[in-house]
Amino acid sequence: MQFCFLFAAVAAGAAGLFAGWEAAASASIGGGTITVLAVASVAVVHWADRTVPEHLVTVYLVTFVMKLLLLGALLALPVPQWVERGWAGMTAIVVVLVWQGVMLRGFTQLRHTVSPDSSRTP
Repeated sequence: MQFCFLFAAVAAGAAGLFAGWEAAASASIGGGTITVLAVASVAVVHWADRTVPEHLVTVYLVTFVMKLLLLGALLALPVPQWVERGWAGMTAIVVVLVWQGVMLRGFTQLRHTVSPDSSRTP
C-alpha cells in the first residue's frame, strides 16, 4: 500500500511541476481513489479472514463487485472543468499496475503448506 501512496504522491508532484496545480490535483484524485478502494478491499478481506474464514471467497467477490459499482458511480459523476482527465486516468492506471505488482510479489513469496483435510472422508 505504501508503494501506491508513494507513487500517487510522486505523480502529483510531477504533474504539479510540469502542468500546474490542476494536473497535480487530478493525479492525486486518480491515484487516491484507486488507493482508497484497494485499502478498503484489503481491510474487508482481513476482517473476513479473522471472523468468517469459511466465507472469505464470497466476501472477496462481493467486495470486488461493490468496488466496481462504486468506481462506475464515481466515473458517472460530472467532472469539474479543472480536472485534467489524462493525469487522473494515467495515475489511476499506473497505481493499479503498481498495486497488482506488489500483490503478485507478495503472494509469490508466501509459503503455505497445503495438505488434505484429515477430518473429511472421500
